[in-house]
Amino acid sequence: MFYRHLLIILSVCLASYGECDSGAHKKGEGITIPDIYLRAVIEDSLNKARGEAITAAEMATLTRLEAPNSRVRDLTGIEYATELTVLNLGDVFINGNRINSNEISDISPLSGLVKLTELYIHRNQIWDISSLSNLTELEKLDVSANFHISDISPLSGMTKLRTLYLYTNEISDLSPLSDLTNLRWLSLSNNLIWDISDLASLTELRGLALNINAVSDISHLSGMIYMERLNIWDCDIVDLSPLVENAGLRGEKDFIDVRDNPLSETSLNTHIPTLRERGVRVRLDN
Repeated sequence: MFYRHLLIILSVCLASYGECDSGAHKKGEGITIPDIYLRAVIEDSLNKARGEAITAAEMATLTRLEAPNSRVRDLTGIEYATELTVLNLGDVFINGNRINSNEISDISPLSGLVKLTELYIHRNQIWDISSLSNLTELEKLDVSANFHISDISPLSGMTKLRTLYLYTNEISDLSPLSDLTNLRWLSLSNNLIWDISDLASLTELRGLALNINAVSDISHLSGMIYMERLNIWDCDIVDLSPLVENAGLRGEKDFIDVRDNPLSETSLNTHIPTLRERGVRVRLDN
């Protein structure tokens, strides 16, 4: 009876081991990349023939992957590219138009690519960017024109970011950006923003785009003394005095676009002439 029980226990253990092992990729075993277009891009990057097995070890040799406008929908398999530093799944510029045939919605396979410093996933169908929260080495991130991103809290720990594109989404709360003090360029155009007070700490900004939002109070821009380009057209701005108070706005390298705002007479007749006298290029008319 003792031996019979021992055999049963050994059988269960071996069966459990087999189940656990069956899901792992053995050394040299090909991984699964179900999206034929993503697979083709990876095959080309690895100089592989079509249909040839791709191993996890080979995926880990990739440091850069360019797949803009490539009809990619499913990112499964890209999680093995753990050495990637640059990944482009965005658009291309053709005949004056930005085009992206990628239709990516689930970006969870990117969650472990912690060595990424540049990520371009604009003009896709992404709603949820929570999978990006661990990518704290990012210096450039473009998630613009996904149309439905509203929660940007996963970006709050990306303190190395220098360039961030968030335009054409549904963002209203900017508080997750307040600690990203290394930012040099920030695009927030065409969102649902009215309060920009959380941007006051971003004093190293060189460029800021806030156009096509419901912003009216720009007092928090007065301390951004390194600003060189400011797009605030088509907002609800009446008072431009914070820009006059910004001592860094002077010289021909500085450009401000204030078109399509309900500017006060004082802004039109005093603030804009003052800025222009300091050499700032101010665009007022279409």
